[in-house]
Amino acid sequence: SGQNPNTNYDVEIPVTLGSGVTTYQYRVKLVLDGKTYYSEKLVFHPNQTHCTPTVTLSTWFKRFKTVNLVSVTHTEPAGDPPYEDATSVVFNLDKGTNPILTITGSEPSWHNLTYKVYIDLNNDNDFDDNQELVGFQAPIASHITPITLTIPSNYIVIGTNLRMRVIGFEGTSNYCNAEVGNIKDFTVYIKPTVVSIKAFMQGPYSGTQMSDNLRTTVPLLIPTLEPYTGLGYTHVNGGGETCNANVFTITGDNAIVDWVYVELRDKNNPTLVKHTRSALIQRDGDIVDVDGISPLSFKLANPDNYYVAIRHRNHLGFRTNVSIALSTTAASLNFTNNSVATFGTNALKQISTGVYGMYSGDANRDGEVNAFDLNAHWKVQNSQLGYLGADFNLDGEVNAFDLNAHWKVNNSIVQQLD
Repeated sequence: SGQNPNTNYDVEIPVTLGSGVTTYQYRVKLVLDGKTYYSEKLVFHPNQTHCTPTVTLSTWFKRFKTVNLVSVTHTEPAGDPPYEDATSVVFNLDKGTNPILTITGSEPSWHNLTYKVYIDLNNDNDFDDNQELVGFQAPIASHITPITLTIPSNYIVIGTNLRMRVIGFEGTSNYCNAEVGNIKDFTVYIKPTVVSIKAFMQGPYSGTQMSDNLRTTVPLLIPTLEPYTGLGYTHVNGGGETCNANVFTITGDNAIVDWVYVELRDKNNPTLVKHTRSALIQRDGDIVDVDGISPLSFKLANPDNYYVAIRHRNHLGFRTNVSIALSTTAASLNFTNNSVATFGTNALKQISTGVYGMYSGDANRDGEVNAFDLNAHWKVQNSQLGYLGADFNLDGEVNAFDLNAHWKVNNSIVQQLD
């Protein structure tokens, strides 16, 4: 209820299935103006495997000699079989694009094959879902056949290896069989939109980096489940990120300090948040994905310009002053040296000579360091140990240092974030 009918929403419903379940289906119910509507049945096949295709007749001169896509070329093996599992060959593709797949036939004088290209876009181990026939080419007067593929922008699994099946045939075919011809399976990886961000937080900053006391404390204080959903942050196309506890065994510059909350905002309206996700921040300021090392990916964000905002559970947030072009190649945003313009006035604090970081002291996450942070949080949590809002220096303990070195020096500072 209360949603904009002109907006697309991605809804995630966690489902636990038994090991023997091969089909899962559901409908979507909509109640509007007192009327009830149901969508068509949606069917998933989570535990099945891709069919092993067969070719009824496969003569040597009606096979593929090479398959080329995005500068990667696969050549048929010796004694090329009617069906080849070439899933060890990976093609990296961008969503919303039309790459050209080129097939060279095994015999120049024969060029009467029709081609179909399928990608299991929703990763349910079949090729019969909407948009999964991504390429088709009728016979042309050449044994070298270019096929334009259509990689959708939405409703596909991003950042995961997916199976692509290429079928060249005469007569009849489906994605499991060709009457005459050749079938090959490959792997495609649909690249997500990524960004490389570096930022510091005032609280844990010491010397030239941030401390990782929340990680080194016994027991470990940083949760493996992102904390922002539980703290009331509104996620859009994200949230619920988890990491393996092994991520917290990394030491040195790349050791994890805490979780942060990252927003991508509309290029035409920076108050409109289009995508969010929680991420990990390292001692050297790199904001990384849940594996602890990779640039931050937004799997549902199309390449475009976005305002980028960074927030933390007890530091003041900020955003870029202009929209930033993001794509499947990571743009680099370094907020620690004042090289990227930020919105507002003094959105970041100079925490050392030429070094900038987020203001500490906002225990209740309302965008302002004020008496409420002192009275309702620091005074209540003083002398406590744990993963706490009033622990402004992130050392796992609320004490006088948090009060004197952080809340007092930043009292009355307001977040420069609209």
